[in-house]
Amino acid sequence: MFNVDMQVAAMALAGIGGLLLLILLVYIAFLHWKIKKLETKYTFFMQDETGTSVEAKLRDDVDKLHNLQGTLDLIHQTQKDIMAVQNHCFRKIGFVKYNAFDNIGNNLSFAFTVLDGKNDGFCLSSVYG
Repeated sequence: MFNVDMQVAAMALAGIGGLLLLILLVYIAFLHWKIKKLETKYTFFMQDETGTSVEAKLRDDVDKLHNLQGTLDLIHQTQKDIMAVQNHCFRKIGFVKYNAFDNIGNNLSFAFTVLDGKNDGFCLSSVYG
């Protein structure tokens, strides 16, 4: 009698194990279906209006930014070169008319000043009287 109960118990355990495996197989199939559905949504979401991947577009944008960085460095270097040349050019110009003496009217005397970026230059003055 003890043998019969062991066989029934073994059969019951095998049935429960088989049922558990069947449930797990159904669950795996359900999870596979959900993953496929998410992959479809992800693929649709990761494309722009032209159908190209957003990742590829981001990669292109990053490449363009690196190229812009090189261009920006070139612009800064050119600006430094221009400032170096501009320091030797006349940048500050001043002209003042004035009365050198009280008895002469109409501001006939003047001073004309031209300076470069280092404040080097000349001053031309004329006094009428």
